[in-house]
Amino acid sequence: MIPVVWKGPWPMVNEQPMAKRKTKKRKKNSDGLFTRLRCWVTAPDWPTIRRTGIATTWLLAVIGVIVGWMFGVPQLESRVAAATIAGAEQIVDVRFANAPSWVQGDLEAMLAHTAGAHLSPNPLAHDELVNAQNALLETGCFESIQQLRRVDVTRVEVHATFLTPYAVVNGSNHNWIIDRNGRLLPASYRVSDQSHFIAIRGVRYEPPREPAQRWEGTDITAALRLIRLIESQRWAGQIDAVDITGFMQGKPMRLRTDRGSVLLWHSAPGDEAAGEVSANEKIRRIDFLFEQRGHVDGGYDNELDLADPRGVFAR
Repeated sequence: MIPVVWKGPWPMVNEQPMAKRKTKKRKKNSDGLFTRLRCWVTAPDWPTIRRTGIATTWLLAVIGVIVGWMFGVPQLESRVAAATIAGAEQIVDVRFANAPSWVQGDLEAMLAHTAGAHLSPNPLAHDELVNAQNALLETGCFESIQQLRRVDVTRVEVHATFLTPYAVVNGSNHNWIIDRNGRLLPASYRVSDQSHFIAIRGVRYEPPREPAQRWEGTDITAALRLIRLIESQRWAGQIDAVDITGFMQGKPMRLRTDRGSVLLWHSAPGDEAAGEVSANEKIRRIDFLFEQRGHVDGGYDNELDLADPRGVFAR
């Protein structure tokens, strides 16, 4: 069988119907797009619009914060730097809140200078406050320092608890000030001529190496106990010193008066030996001498023994 070869143009089989189908499809898609647009305009999707608006608002807020930070921080730093430069020539004034009267004067000026050496007018320099606080503690004038507070760029206020001078320890070549617990005050502290501190004489041990440290020895502890006992008595101003020479070797404690006379007290208060009257009885005997003669020694220039149970005897 001979195959038939078509030499004419290819027949356009189903050409028209295909074109028609294709045209119909495009028309359908176009109709769907316009339909959706028309529906969106006439009946908008409010939940979607709301979510889009919220997201846009947050985005704009974040952008605003970033832009504000980029421009605001340099301006803040510039202002602080300008304030620092403007106050660079100013001295920071250091004040001590509720400072006791004995601090006022040269000692207060010294402490203010010590702290001020570590301070500048820069309000952001927190390390300076820490350094100033440490420098003040090293002076040995404080039990504790609660706070250093900048009032403004040129003023700093110190809230602290000072060591309070209580007694003088007499040495061969020097006098030391201690508080009521035996802690050493700095050598820079000077006793006022109007101050009356009962002195402690004859201590066995050397003073502490650093201020604010406690003086060692049971002798100085006993002396402080005796001073605390007699300090409130009306005749306390007539007592110049508590002499504890040889106390740790068993020798008696002595009260030395402003007239050079001596009262033999013997044991530390509360540690009386057998056959020795109590501390309260010794106080009562001194009261009697003071009332009778106007002085704690009763007018006697030699030693008076206060501890004998039979009475007060002159030696």
